[in-house]
Amino acid sequence: QPALYSPENGMSIAPPGDGGVDGGVPDNERRELIQLLGELSHAELALIRANTPCISWHRLPKGQFGYSGHAISLANKGPSVALSLPRPPDNAGLNIIVDHGKKGTALNNPGVRMVFRVRRTKIQRALTLLIKHNKYYARLYGNIGIDNVALAALPEDGIPDSIPILHEDQEAPGHH
Repeated sequence: QPALYSPENGMSIAPPGDGGVDGGVPDNERRELIQLLGELSHAELALIRANTPCISWHRLPKGQFGYSGHAISLANKGPSVALSLPRPPDNAGLNIIVDHGKKGTALNNPGVRMVFRVRRTKIQRALTLLIKHNKYYARLYGNIGIDNVALAALPEDGIPDSIPILHEDQEAPGHH
């Protein structure tokens, strides 16, 4: 059985003669890119994507947060195409949403740390491979390359300070 992202099943990251700017991705770099993309956190993926989705979030009746895609959102500025990559964290469509009174401790939560973790070297390698082998990234960012100032502003391994933390001004109904 062929690998999931391979020319044999029509799902190649860069099919020869079509997707890759160099006529295809060498197998070792294809495997590296697939593995790397699978290892990136939610925040890291947001920093390397060319466009941002619209996300809508709301407080559910029992106090939990809910969200849905493909909706206009007040929490982010709507879809936009990045002029350079990586995106600044405050322009990547990321928000940390916490309950009333927990803004000060949100970054200590292991789940928050896992989802919003950013590793500078992983971002750099993913962008290098995407610009080299993905025709869309090559077309948009091939001439300008990686924004080294934005890259240097990211933490070596941590949560960027500029990700907005949104919180309720009052406790959710039914939670005392």
